[in-house]
Amino acid sequence: MDADGNLLYMSEGKTMASFEYDARNRLVKSGKAQYTYDAQGNRTSMTWKGKTTRYVVDALPELSRVLMELDAEGTPKTYYVYGLGLIGREDAQGHYQSYHSDIRGSTTLLTDEQGSVTDRYTYGPYGELEKHEGKTNQPFGYNGRDGVQSDPNGLYYMRARYYHPVLQRFLNRDILRGDLMDGQTLNRYAYVNGDPIRYIDPLGLMKGPCPDGVPEGTGNLAEEGSQLTRRILPDGRVVSDVTSLPGKQGITVPNRVSPEEMRQLTEHHGVQFALVYERGTGKNGAGGTYNLFSGTSTSVPVPISKDSMLIYHTHPAGSPFSSKADRRVLQVLEQVGSPQRSSQIIPSGRDDVIRFFQDGSYR
Repeated sequence: MDADGNLLYMSEGKTMASFEYDARNRLVKSGKAQYTYDAQGNRTSMTWKGKTTRYVVDALPELSRVLMELDAEGTPKTYYVYGLGLIGREDAQGHYQSYHSDIRGSTTLLTDEQGSVTDRYTYGPYGELEKHEGKTNQPFGYNGRDGVQSDPNGLYYMRARYYHPVLQRFLNRDILRGDLMDGQTLNRYAYVNGDPIRYIDPLGLMKGPCPDGVPEGTGNLAEEGSQLTRRILPDGRVVSDVTSLPGKQGITVPNRVSPEEMRQLTEHHGVQFALVYERGTGKNGAGGTYNLFSGTSTSVPVPISKDSMLIYHTHPAGSPFSSKADRRVLQVLEQVGSPQRSSQIIPSGRDDVIRFFQDGSYR
């Protein structure tokens, strides 16, 4: 280990694997693989045995997406297609394949345009590739639906850091320090707190539930279909053409929704709501937009970016206390460059609004 806690060497059978990092603790070399990154930390290329693959990355979504692979000269090699996750790939010759995933978002099948299976994949509990039947050379295997890339040296690129499925741990320690109230999180190298059956970690930051791959602290989707009514959000407070719960996608509202309106929404629908301000280009973020999100009775998804400000979110059960997931959201927002250091809880059945900080204190 180096002074920053990065793994430098490991034994693989009769060989010794080495790892090199840059000043920002990003892996730049591992055996015959070399990596480059942009200023935001997105991986832009991998060179394997002298052959370079460059990546065109869409960094706007919460889970960044590889849109294209190029060769060293910039010639496109592969195009990737996304819906709610990775759904297809097309090579330079125009051959299209569809991805089929399991509950963890791991690719289990590839099918061609006629629906015939071209490749099959099976994995161990910690994501180790046990078997690949087929000839397609593509990087999205374990948790590939959510953009995790499987490198030829056996490492999995999970954005914030690299995971080694044989070691069952990350090469770098987590940038999040963990929660004293949850001892499992204090091991900053462990993968999903040692529970890969129920959880995944496509961001390399914190565990998230398998069904949708949303990191813990950003919640799950609420059931769609319920109607937002103006009895709860008066006319002009919500765009008039919205007819269902906003869910993970969210809706833009023309003005800041009041705590009482947020509380009424939660008490009417029985799920958590969150109001997020996306900072604008004006002084101190002026000129931005307010966006409303809904989740389940216990969690709500919110965007994570340097321009996101979590104004407040509701607690349907009435708890006035911040959860470890609430505090982790603030920690991650700070890590990605957001100026936010506190947020507010709106508990049902009470008239007050509680401000909390990422260290668990209140004001």
